[in-house]
Amino acid sequence: MTFEKFEILKDRLAGYCNVNAFDLAGLKENLQDPDNADINAIFRAELREAIDGAALSAQEYEDLTGEDFDTDEDMRDLLRGIFAYLYEGAAHP
Repeated sequence: MTFEKFEILKDRLAGYCNVNAFDLAGLKENLQDPDNADINAIFRAELREAIDGAALSAQEYEDLTGEDFDTDEDMRDLLRGIFAYLYEGAAHP
């Protein structure tokens, strides 16, 4: 399988983090499916890049999900919470 850069991240954010259908439990279940091990690895790496500021602006995130942020840093704070929930056992953000 080949994917465009950030395709997996954007697809999962649009599908699971949309303001009308925010479902991190569903995203976690999807990523933990053994059949999605490659996608999970890509998503994790791309999410980390987004947190580090290399992948998405707040405007791009808003275009994907409908969620509005005042700054890119506000958006990255949410992404940090999502990462912690998905991969570090933190509470739902």
